[in-house]
Amino acid sequence: MATDISQDIIRNTYVDNVFYGATSIIDGVIFYKESKSLFHKAGMNLRAYASNSTKLNHYFERKEKGVIPKVQKLLGLEWDTTNDLIISFFNLSGKKNTRGTRPYLQKKEAQWEEILSTWTINGISIPRLIVQHRKEIHYEYDLHVFADASSAAYCAAAYLVQRIEDNPVRASLLMSKCRLAPLNHSMTIPRLEIAAHDWI
Repeated sequence: MATDISQDIIRNTYVDNVFYGATSIIDGVIFYKESKSLFHKAGMNLRAYASNSTKLNHYFERKEKGVIPKVQKLLGLEWDTTNDLIISFFNLSGKKNTRGTRPYLQKKEAQWEEILSTWTINGISIPRLIVQHRKEIHYEYDLHVFADASSAAYCAAAYLVQRIEDNPVRASLLMSKCRLAPLNHSMTIPRLEIAAHDWI
């Protein structure tokens, strides 16, 4: 019969990465020992452990005899383990990911390079945890959903607000999506609003 930890590993393995959310340092140590043992029995060495806990990372470093980088690769993104942030960088140079924006800017007779030079953002970072949770506190949650459209674009977003009684503690973005409206204006604004609503 499969153990709970083996089921967690099966459910949370992506390519050659295993993800696990430990609830405490002790839980993280137990996962380390049991996962190492399971993989050893299969003739494999599970390695490159990392945590957002400095204490747990020190434990991994002692056991694995190596230094854990402060920034980890995580499914194509970067994870800042010290601040527990997921970081994504994107290219504004016009060489990639601009198929949708170039025609729009050309139609408006704007020079891509001029606009690009005024933009200072080239990446974003978001907290990895959606909510902070302490067992002794009773939290309430509100889900907020937003969809809108204009003649230029349409978008949708959802975020979760964590509250203690009536006081908001934290708001976390769950998802967002946007698209440029068709250049030929084939969709009315109400139809674009419906298209945005369908994402939610």
